[in-house]
Amino acid sequence: MNSALLKLAICLSLFMLSVLNLNAQFSGGSGSPGDPYLISSAADFDNVRNYLGSTFLQTADIDLGVAPYNEGTGWIPLTENVDYPFTGTYEGAGHHIFNLTINAPDSPYRSLFGFGENCSVSNLKLEGVSIHASHSSGALFCVCKNAQISNISISGTIVGALHDTGGIVATARNFSQLSNCSTNMQVSGGHYSAGLVSYLVFSSVTDSYALGTVQGMDGCGGLVGDMSQSTLQNSFAISSINAAYVIGGLVGMMNSTSSVSNCFARCSISSVGLAGGISGTMSGDSSIINSYSASEFPAGESKGGLAGGTSFGDSSNSYYDADLAGEVSNSFGEARTTQEMVEPHSPNTYVDWDFAVTWQADPGHLNNSGYPYLAVNPVSNEEEYLPQPQLSLVCYPNPFNQSTSIAAKAPAGQRVEGAIYNLRGQLIKKLAPYQSSGTKQVFSWDGRDDSGRTVSSGVYFVRLISGGETMGKRVVLIR
Repeated sequence: MNSALLKLAICLSLFMLSVLNLNAQFSGGSGSPGDPYLISSAADFDNVRNYLGSTFLQTADIDLGVAPYNEGTGWIPLTENVDYPFTGTYEGAGHHIFNLTINAPDSPYRSLFGFGENCSVSNLKLEGVSIHASHSSGALFCVCKNAQISNISISGTIVGALHDTGGIVATARNFSQLSNCSTNMQVSGGHYSAGLVSYLVFSSVTDSYALGTVQGMDGCGGLVGDMSQSTLQNSFAISSINAAYVIGGLVGMMNSTSSVSNCFARCSISSVGLAGGISGTMSGDSSIINSYSASEFPAGESKGGLAGGTSFGDSSNSYYDADLAGEVSNSFGEARTTQEMVEPHSPNTYVDWDFAVTWQADPGHLNNSGYPYLAVNPVSNEEEYLPQPQLSLVCYPNPFNQSTSIAAKAPAGQRVEGAIYNLRGQLIKKLAPYQSSGTKQVFSWDGRDDSGRTVSSGVYFVRLISGGETMGKRVVLIR
């Protein structure tokens, strides 16, 4: 063999070895649309970060709750660089990813994938999610642009100390589409906390729902925190939502020609600010169409059956249960009694609604306590998911300067313990424990710790524990 042929043989051998080594990093495939990389282990999935523009197919359930992925601060997003987002296609094929763990309370932009653009993620279930970050975090993406996210199911807990905390995505923008997505999450954050997406811009959510709890400061919603020039369709929330100021059963804030259509909220809402059965505030010619609220919210500075504060908003054929909402501050939307809204509903309710394709009646009061439900996402054994909080906690004023009142209520006979913590989780002050009589108990906090020392301005957490249930609220001290 002459030297030229020998060099050629060596080059071909090296090329073939590189191809074999490349494929060996996955369970198979070449990463093309017709031959996707096969993902069957945590190591396979971790390697996706090196091939962000490829096509992937998950072929088995994956557990990320193992070393090294759950050690230290836990999972590192597949991409932490907004300039190098995930641009590929990930097909979950109905498989699970278990125990995604992130413990990075001082770090922003924490999620499974990180950043995404012009990408697709579908048919994937995340269970046992546990994320603790500072801000701009979601279980699937931190920020996605022009992303197609479909058939995603997520359960677990996500905590963000500051702002933009979403059950699935923190920020979805630039024509992103979320469809057939669901969460059963405990979402806790500051501004713009939500069951699905904290910030929705030029994007859409359809055929989706959220269960569980949402806690935050303002702009909080069962599905979306803040939406701008976006649409929410054929979706619902059955949640317990607590926020200091602006809060809605579905959306915290609706802006810039956003719309909610064929949706419903059945939530327990707690706020001393702007509270609405569908949206906390509406502006910029936003609209609510063919939707209803059967939410209960006992207080609110400006409380509306559909929207807490309205400005250039509109509603059509949309209703709220006045028996649950109580006295409201505005007449936006159409008030109905519970009897008029549940089956057999009155003729002047759900006028021109599509009960052939979009909506289903509940004549036996078995699926949704008699209220209509969506045909595309039927509520199954609804009472199993509807939160029945035994504790209630309201702090007012909030923010405060001199002192804030902490109003707590628990079932009669239960022992109630309370405490105040700073952002680092350090105990600041214990509240005197007591045996509940079933009525409201009010404490006053003057911004001092257990030693009588004045604490600095900042965000603090009030936590109650009673009967195995925990409830927390954020309070802001401004000196």
